[in-house]
Amino acid sequence: MKIIGLMENTTRDEELVCEHGLCIYIEFGDRKILLDTGGSGSFVSNGEKLGVNIEKVDMVVLSHGHLDHGGGLLSFFSSNNLGEVYLKKEAVKDYYLDKNGEKIYIGLNKDVVEDNFNRLQFVDGFTQIDKNIFIVTDILKEYPLPQGNNNLYMEEKSEEEEPRFIKDSFQHELILVFKVEDGLIIFTGCAHNGIINIIETIKSAFPEENIKGIVGGFHLMIEGKWDGLCMEDEYIDNISQKIIEEGIGKVYTGHCTGENGYARLKEKLGDKVEYLSTGAKINI
Repeated sequence: MKIIGLMENTTRDEELVCEHGLCIYIEFGDRKILLDTGGSGSFVSNGEKLGVNIEKVDMVVLSHGHLDHGGGLLSFFSSNNLGEVYLKKEAVKDYYLDKNGEKIYIGLNKDVVEDNFNRLQFVDGFTQIDKNIFIVTDILKEYPLPQGNNNLYMEEKSEEEEPRFIKDSFQHELILVFKVEDGLIIFTGCAHNGIINIIETIKSAFPEENIKGIVGGFHLMIEGKWDGLCMEDEYIDNISQKIIEEGIGKVYTGHCTGENGYARLKEKLGDKVEYLSTGAKINI
């Protein structure tokens, strides 16, 4: 498996664009896949510089319905004529960030969704989308969720009442899973449902398989302060302990994990964890 970070909050290469968002390119067998599309179309130009032709991508898996993960959908559709986008139906609802009492829209562009509706594949439940490639949608919630979820909302509408804002339930989040020769590789966009809950969900869905690696964000930061922690050290240490207990060999994380959150994970996990930045190239 070959992995390239096409978009993340940081980069070590001045020729590449970085932004608050996530787009991961994955080669698995003969399949070329994107997890998310970042917050804009800049992942396309990054791909050109990194040797990734977006026109050849077979499919996009959208981890959840936030703009920093689906903001590049228009650029994908413009650059690629055939690839389908897999997502939960809840991902097209209206999502907001509460910033000092002001509700700021952070959902997908509705025009882009409507204009390309024929290329959307909605998944609900455990779904195999290709040989040894799976989407898991029903995420257990037995362990605490990230506190950074507290200022994230969804708009609830009905014919009888005025629209109202309620806390985001994150039913729009999914997990992308690859079955490799010696275990599973899990991909998560932000782990809004909590990375420990995601690990438990995958253990339940694949009881005979070990988790070899995890790639993606863990949502350990405060919205708007990307180097700050939104979780206490104990919460992060519990994640590290879970990774060790489950014998997970490697973790590549970034984006909403935040620099301080990553530093705490690194302190506990050492070589088991690496930062996934724009331009990072990984072979698993």
